Amino acid sequence: MDNNIYQSAIEQLVMEGFKILQIVEPATNSVMYFSVYKFQEGYFNTAQSIDFNTVEGVNITDFLRKNSSFCNNRTTFITNFNKYMEDSICIRCEFSKSILWYEWTSPLSK
Repeated sequence: MDNNIYQSAIEQLVMEGFKILQIVEPATNSVMYFSVYKFQEGYFNTAQSIDFNTVEGVNITDFLRKNSSFCNNRTTFITNFNKYMEDSICIRCEFSKSILWYEWTSPLSK
């Protein structure tokens, strides 16, 4: 499976100021995408460690499946995305530090 089949759609969302997290499940190579409000990467040091990553946001995997073909029409795509975000719930997802993930953001946002 091509893990970046939604690359153009993700780039459009990043240009609009959204932070997107891509999580790759290793056993099945399936992918989930989140529009991120908050992301905490797991870490280890001698004082404390957190053995998992945490994302708070909206799972946009289904949105990308259904709407990525509209990404060339910026107005329609962003209108659909904003509606999806309004209608969706924010969730918290914790996942192992060993799972592959990519965070897509604008270099201007950091």
